[in-house]
Amino acid sequence: MGKYLSFSIIAIKHGYKNKGETIARFAFYGIILLVFSSLWNAVGSEKIGLKPRDMIWYLAMTEWIVLSYPLIHTAIQEDIRTGNVAYLLTRPIPYIWVKFFEGMGTLLLRMLILAFAGFGFAYFITGGLPTNPLGLLLYFPVGIFASMVVTLYQSIIGLFSFWLQDATPIYWIFSKCNFILGGMMLPLDIYPEWLQKIAMLTPFSSFLYLPVKACLELDASLLLEALIKLTVWAVIGLIAMQLIYLRGVKKLNVNGG
Repeated sequence: MGKYLSFSIIAIKHGYKNKGETIARFAFYGIILLVFSSLWNAVGSEKIGLKPRDMIWYLAMTEWIVLSYPLIHTAIQEDIRTGNVAYLLTRPIPYIWVKFFEGMGTLLLRMLILAFAGFGFAYFITGGLPTNPLGLLLYFPVGIFASMVVTLYQSIIGLFSFWLQDATPIYWIFSKCNFILGGMMLPLDIYPEWLQKIAMLTPFSSFLYLPVKACLELDASLLLEALIKLTVWAVIGLIAMQLIYLRGVKKLNVNGG
């Protein structure tokens, strides 16, 4: 495990040096919360089931995940497109795990920095902590777990470049599903019942809506549901990533690299 963690540490050091991107994400986080705070005031809290203050915190918590996870599918895609992956595959450590743990390093660094940014902005806008402050503390480990699962699926998207060369359309679909079915901006509570049922059958609601809702309301049963679903989707993702990776490597070898 130590050899894998070394790639995460290298990614953290590299991300720390890239201060420009960090500042941009920091500023964008604040703009999103300021703009959508007006939207929440217009929508109201009755139908959503959250208090006005908690609606802002809901957005801050979902965006913490969305703005933190790295787009490692682009790095994988570029390696495959340029043929650099043929060289990287000769290493004793599986290529896909190297990219995944590099992504983990970038993810953890961003989450640390953006936690101060997003939650600081939310506190400034609302004038206080969420109704259940303990839920905010609980959300830190849960949110990190959810972000790791999202990063796992980002890796899978990148692996499709073995066949498509450009996996951007798949990522575009993934991000839109995360936006709508994950309840990124709007809690699923305001959706029609039929759409809520569809969303709950997908991994996207487990990435964003369920963990945030459970922590904000300190709902033990909902939190357990979120953790179970995240674990299930993580296992499915790990199996899928390994199978797709092996098929991709086989295709590359058949075609002569």
